[in-house]
Amino acid sequence: MILEKTLNNEYKVILTKYEKGYACLYIHDDKAIEIQLFKSESPYEVGDIYSAEIKDKVEGLDASFVSISKDKKGYLKGTDYKNGSLVPVMIKKKESSNKQDVVTDKLVIPGIYNVVFSDKTIKRTNAKFIDEESVANEKAYLENIYKEIADYSDKRTKGSLLFKNNKIINAVYSNRFDMLDEIITDDKEIYDLFNEFNENYKKLGINIKANIRLYNDSLVSLLALYSINSKIDDAISKKVWLTSGAYLYIENTEAMTVIDVNTGNAPMKKSKEDTIYAVNAEAAKEIVRQLRLRNLSGIIIVDFINMKNEENKERLLEYIKEIIKSDNRKAKCHGMTKLGLVELTRDKQEKSLLEQLRDIRND
Repeated sequence: MILEKTLNNEYKVILTKYEKGYACLYIHDDKAIEIQLFKSESPYEVGDIYSAEIKDKVEGLDASFVSISKDKKGYLKGTDYKNGSLVPVMIKKKESSNKQDVVTDKLVIPGIYNVVFSDKTIKRTNAKFIDEESVANEKAYLENIYKEIADYSDKRTKGSLLFKNNKIINAVYSNRFDMLDEIITDDKEIYDLFNEFNENYKKLGINIKANIRLYNDSLVSLLALYSINSKIDDAISKKVWLTSGAYLYIENTEAMTVIDVNTGNAPMKKSKEDTIYAVNAEAAKEIVRQLRLRNLSGIIIVDFINMKNEENKERLLEYIKEIIKSDNRKAKCHGMTKLGLVELTRDKQEKSLLEQLRDIRND
């Protein structure tokens, strides 16, 4: 998915196949600001809800093995169901082929503005960008889906799909979709999926302004037209060059992400301290972009070029605190250590881009 801001201030999403899945990139001012990669949709994905049969209760562990189909089993924790009962379960964690998936009876129904849980409904961040009536209409719609699943799942046959959690729909529409003008895809199945979704929401009185367009140029693919391969390669590269000639070096470890700012080929003018600040400010702006682009999370330590001027250090911290507000995740600048290292944190909601890439290649 490529979210592109054109010269007329439009945002576009472009969906196309990439290796064993789909590539999803958001672009602003000709730069990618976020990339997501998805494996092709298949049965029994995380978030899907099925009617399952309780098969074997595990005594002493407050858990049961469940049968979803002839070839699909699951492990359900914390259950009081009797053997033979039909219950709705959601795939919580997929395991390798020789293990049971972890399932749960705590169902979740996500929407654009709301998420319905077993005990409550919460508003998503997107809800603040739209009118209350639309939020309320979707809330009622999702809660009705939840109620139907809960009320009628024991009347369905074992293995019935009760709810499909479409990752691509969620990714496109949960990310400030109100700014989106057009969705372009070269995949007919994806094209039909979005049209069906939009039509369902129109019946609720919710107008999704994004136009859906099917791209069918046989001479140039979307993958080539938008240089998606090179954009993904750039987004996983450890070295990121800046306009000034300086560069970032991004290193991921198990405990944290470490980013080093290097002067590289940046010319150091007579007013060296001011030049260093300017390079550091440029680096800070690019670092904030890279956090979202690569979906980095947890602790991020940044080693900026050393500055002697205390006022410039404060200016840099204030600048970072301001620009990091643009992130679509909860991100924070915690300040500078005595060693001159800047500490950032960012909430984790999905896997990092590098992990997503490994997933689709290892599928």
